Amino acid sequence: MDTTVLRFYPTVFVIVTDMLDMLGDMVWERIKQKAELDIDGTVICALPSMHFYSNRVFLSNKIIFSPEHSVLENKIM
Repeated sequence: MDTTVLRFYPTVFVIVTDMLDMLGDMVWERIKQKAELDIDGTVICALPSMHFYSNRVFLSNKIIFSPEHSVLENKIM
């Protein structure tokens, strides 16, 4: 395996980013599965598809960043 700096590190970067992308997909699928299915496997609800937009979330349920307090707050309207 050639480990010269100019050729080796860009290849490693691409491989690592691909692995992180796959890990992110697996984490998303696990979170989605935990949200959609009960412990015994019965369907609780179906989450929206990958084409989900923030305008589908009620304003009262959104978490707003407050720069004055530097914390996340649940803003209730």
